[in-house]
Amino acid sequence: FDFVAPVNVMFEVRAARAGAVYLWDDHWENGHYNPGNSSEANFILIKDTSTTPTSYQLYLHLAQNSIPAALKQTGAPVVQGQVVGLADDTGMSTANHLHFQVHTEASLWGNSVDIQFRDVPINGGRPRVAADLPYCTWPGDVCTQTQTTYTALCTGDGHPPTGGITAPSD
Repeated sequence: FDFVAPVNVMFEVRAARAGAVYLWDDHWENGHYNPGNSSEANFILIKDTSTTPTSYQLYLHLAQNSIPAALKQTGAPVVQGQVVGLADDTGMSTANHLHFQVHTEASLWGNSVDIQFRDVPINGGRPRVAADLPYCTWPGDVCTQTQTTYTALCTGDGHPPTGGITAPSD
């Protein structure tokens, strides 16, 4: 899944599930692009042993030095909803976004598993936009409805994030 903000800005990325840091890299400069090497991107890979089989959450295209210091070691615990970095456009990317993938292989790339999001009300929790429809061709894909925007309920209490802008002043 690729997630973007309404405008091309960096945004906080929060852990979808708890786990432990398996791999990470955030030394590539923001906007770094090498079309010949998809591994030149900042990322964090979180191992989740609560699933069977064990799964790995990949958060890709993060901003340089945006992974919190406490998460820059293998085995560091990650709690659901914890900030794991800022979405940027490092690697094979043309705009700020988060590439989020879950797979069952202990590497950056593997066979994706079907994931559903509790806060997505369509397609059994699978977010889809209209541009996805031509690609909804594999057996078992749930791709009958689309939305243009989604709001993550990362707080875990079932309510959308709230708040106001307090800085900078007008």
